[in-house]
Amino acid sequence: CVSSLTLTPGTKLMMDLEDALVAYARSKASHPRNSRMRFVVSAAQTPGEGEVKLLGCMYDASKRAGIRSVKTRHCMVGGDSDLIFMALAMGTMMDTNDVHVLSPSP
Repeated sequence: CVSSLTLTPGTKLMMDLEDALVAYARSKASHPRNSRMRFVVSAAQTPGEGEVKLLGCMYDASKRAGIRSVKTRHCMVGGDSDLIFMALAMGTMMDTNDVHVLSPSP
């Protein structure tokens, strides 16, 4: 069992998790079939709520690249109601209906 105290930013567990996520993202990004994908890991030390950081990153990237293509898809995983509502708003802000949320099974 993991104590919720170990899930606090700055703990060894969270730093190890960040390192593992960065390594995983790098390994996936280096595969040729993922050459057009962008992987982003936002550390716990970066200020802000996770959902807000994620959607801000997506919005900034879409504006920077001028993304308004039917080929552009965004998929987020989480069951948090904030994430679902923000994803709905993001679809409107980015002028796309291709923002999806996958909710984990209970």
